[in-house]
Amino acid sequence: MHFGPVIFIFGMLAICIAVIIIFGVKFLKVINDVYGRDEIRKAAEEEAKNIRLRDPVITCDYCGCKVDTREYKVCPHCGGAYNLDSEWLKRHKLDEKTIQKTTNNVFKKLKKSWFEKKVPELKRARKNFWLSFVPLLLYVLFIVFSLMMANRRTIRKTEKLNVDSLDKYVEADYKIVGDGVIFDDGEVTVTLKGFYVQDGFSRSIDDNNYAGEVKAEITVKNNRKEPVQVTMACNCINGVAKEYSGFFIYDWFAQKKETTVYEEFYNIPFQTISELVFTRCEVSTRDYRNNKSLARPVTITTTADFVPASPIEGKTLMFSNDLVDIYYSYIEIYERYGIYVVNKSDEILKIYDRLTYDLDGPDQTVYTIYIFNEPIPPGYIATESTTDLFMNEPDKDTVYFSLMFEYPNNPGLGFSTGYIEIKRDGTIN
Repeated sequence: MHFGPVIFIFGMLAICIAVIIIFGVKFLKVINDVYGRDEIRKAAEEEAKNIRLRDPVITCDYCGCKVDTREYKVCPHCGGAYNLDSEWLKRHKLDEKTIQKTTNNVFKKLKKSWFEKKVPELKRARKNFWLSFVPLLLYVLFIVFSLMMANRRTIRKTEKLNVDSLDKYVEADYKIVGDGVIFDDGEVTVTLKGFYVQDGFSRSIDDNNYAGEVKAEITVKNNRKEPVQVTMACNCINGVAKEYSGFFIYDWFAQKKETTVYEEFYNIPFQTISELVFTRCEVSTRDYRNNKSLARPVTITTTADFVPASPIEGKTLMFSNDLVDIYYSYIEIYERYGIYVVNKSDEILKIYDRLTYDLDGPDQTVYTIYIFNEPIPPGYIATESTTDLFMNEPDKDTVYFSLMFEYPNNPGLGFSTGYIEIKRDGTIN
């Protein structure tokens, strides 16, 4: 599993959430600052303390003399205390009520002034807080859109043979033999109708060069009440099974409709096809419950009288039994080895996953190399011309090489070549 995309997705999500939290905290601070009562109340009380009533002149309860409480702390005549005098207490209670009332009035006035002063800051904080959700929203929309695009099922429509001015395909001079049906389950029919070649363009091929392109006309007739997905491959052409030749389809086709498409076949020598084998054709619905596929590969021939040069001509035989011949060659210009497997049996053959080899002897396998992994029809030659047997250890002079084979329709025929010793000079032990 690749964790890079997962880390990126959750990393970006964490950043968006962190931005929201930062601006949210700032917004709460401004709200507390604007609507907080403590600071305003404190300012109001400070201002109200300066607004006190004048201390009264009272009658001493002990000697009856008048006492100016602003000047004297006790009676100047008899020295009696007046802090419990009813007139004094009444006056000071009135003083406290006046201060409280004044404080409330000042509080209201300051609160209004404070709020008006802080409104722009409050608006700015509120705006920034809501805007902080925008990156998260855009990111979520991006993820949703990406998932929709990744899972969308584009319906393929009927196409034109020549799409632009550079395309100059004309009908080939060879025809399909028979009806050209590749797949037919009674509801969906896939048919090969014919071939088209580029006018005035033809090029030969060897192991390392591409050849001219050929377009094949294919129709998909879908009688079902829902779209179907067609997965189809063809890498076996003119007796050769090659990874980068032929074509591959993985598309959806509309319900209750016949659709004609044109697929380019690459790597076709002299733009001529005498035979091709479809090793894979699957039809499935959206819920993947109605999957159907070919029980066996389908071979289609044409009227072309064409026998291509054998890819094993001039190659070195490295292994042989009643079922397969294995050849190899060294392509000096590219410093690569070519592997060629001839299916001599009457059964479909598959090379089991990968070719394995090691450099230090049969007891320690240290490397695996990808090789042609599609079904090989009877009589066909599978080629892989880009293998570097000494890629990881260029100083070694010997490799120990093995292949495993399986026969899907006859598992009992499966076998392994065992280790084959190949020296850099091309000799086999």
